[in-house]
Amino acid sequence: MIRLDVVAFLATLQLIIPDNHNADKIKGFGSGFLLRHKEHLFFITADHVIHLDDHDSTNETGQRIGVDYSPQIITNIKIKGELKSINLPTGGFYHLTGFGFDKDSLDNPEKFISIFDKIISGTIDINDESLPIDVRIASLPDMAICELKEPLSVPLLSNQVVLEDGEILIKEGTPKLSLHSECIKNFNSCNQYLVAGTICNEIKNSTVLERKNVLHSNLIFDKLDNEKYAILKIPGLIDIQYWAGLSGAPILDDNGLLAGMLIRGPEKEPFVIAVPIEKIIWFLDMIIKNESNIQTKS
Repeated sequence: MIRLDVVAFLATLQLIIPDNHNADKIKGFGSGFLLRHKEHLFFITADHVIHLDDHDSTNETGQRIGVDYSPQIITNIKIKGELKSINLPTGGFYHLTGFGFDKDSLDNPEKFISIFDKIISGTIDINDESLPIDVRIASLPDMAICELKEPLSVPLLSNQVVLEDGEILIKEGTPKLSLHSECIKNFNSCNQYLVAGTICNEIKNSTVLERKNVLHSNLIFDKLDNEKYAILKIPGLIDIQYWAGLSGAPILDDNGLLAGMLIRGPEKEPFVIAVPIEKIIWFLDMIIKNESNIQTKS
């Protein structure tokens, strides 16, 4: 039986965001994962990873400002004679501001069916007060989703993961895993949770100069906030630097089931914030319905 920490590392992908104006520089980095849902393969990450400017403190409106970057998944396929690896460009992210989403939508998804055609056709009247506020004034949920077509142009492989005692947990070149929507479970107080990945402290010229494998386990579900994001408590001491770059990583429970996605590491308090899997699945269903409607109309 495959170890839970192995699953966590193999399920987490590392993402880099090149600078649009300077190909020799990296603007940001983060994590993500693959999720199979209803015969579709989706790549999912945190929105602030790929739309850095939308989440910048100078963006007072909190709305998408139209700056799209070209994120790349690190494949860990080494280029012969060089230190850097091949990266897989990933694009076509759905702008989730196009989907009405408020905090009780998960409990009442039926209310969106009647307005869904208006959402995707762009005929929403922002003065129609009968519509949910997040339809009239677009929200900016911190998740980014794109569908990948198979087969992928290059395989996604793991870097070597070594335990503190020197044991090799994962050999370099081991294929990465995709998760499945049939193997999910909502956050609850009965399970404990873990997140793992590779964080990078310095990147230059598309070359990872320093990387560290990190595993955070025994996380405890605390509560859902007003926006129905999950708050998890970190046991023991925390080191903030070992969370940087994990935004977008999948969070698994102690049975290996997908519970959500990390979107914010600890700051002053020993808590992290995650998008529950039910929120993610809701958007995936809306995306699939959207694409189906578009194909029907064309």
